[in-house]
Amino acid sequence: MFPVTINQDGSPIPNTQYPITNHQSPITNHQLRYNTHVNSRSTILLGTHFMPDRLHPTQKYHHTLNYWWKILLLATLGGLLGLAISFLQRPTYQAEAIFHATIDFTQVNAQNLTTEDGSPYQFTQYEEDLALLIVQETLLSKMNDAFTFAQNLDPTLDWEAFQANKQIRRYHALWYLRVSHPDPAIAQAVANFWAQIGDEALQAAQADGTAAPFVRVDLVSEAQLPGDPLFRIRNTLMLGGMLLGLVAGVIWVDRSAQVQNIVVEVGTGKTNKK
Repeated sequence: MFPVTINQDGSPIPNTQYPITNHQSPITNHQLRYNTHVNSRSTILLGTHFMPDRLHPTQKYHHTLNYWWKILLLATLGGLLGLAISFLQRPTYQAEAIFHATIDFTQVNAQNLTTEDGSPYQFTQYEEDLALLIVQETLLSKMNDAFTFAQNLDPTLDWEAFQANKQIRRYHALWYLRVSHPDPAIAQAVANFWAQIGDEALQAAQADGTAAPFVRVDLVSEAQLPGDPLFRIRNTLMLGGMLLGLVAGVIWVDRSAQVQNIVVEVGTGKTNKK
């Protein structure tokens, strides 16, 4: 294999030192190598195949800033794609029953609740939270009955799906019992049944002394028929699409910068030693 001399304008210089004879074939693309040698007048290459030049980190930074709109465009398109995919999911409907639970301090026996020095005992927020957990514990104790009722309405419903589609959440003095199902009527019926048997269990626990007498719990709102579908993972799909678009945009900008750098170097007759 013999070196090929190329002028600054890219035209080859005839090689007189190593002429090609009849039994020698011209250099093919498969014989090209990436070794280069640069002198002041011409570039001597053992091949015309250029490896992509890597940009300096500062060049990459400025190039990314100049083409930020490309990254933003792909991130936006990715988010819209995730939003479109979310509409292909099977919608579910969520019904919600609400309990109100508070500490009735008029029912607290102040004489028996004193500190070591004899001063009146005061409930901490942690102790109030522990006392109010009776709502969650009682509702969970009736979960099997609620599942049996739900299976009568939807025989295809299994235990794992029922668990995944129920919520018991507390916000301040309110406890929310939520049940989700593709059929809004079934979601409403299960939520109301569960709330009713849970309320009866709470009242019975207070009557027989199982629950603390100073905890007051009331079912303040039964579940209404839900009208709007619930897409639980819509935000996740949109965020995932935006992140994928962001990564694709950064790769796109970086690759385009490398291509531009190669074109500039070839046009000026410059190359880096590989």
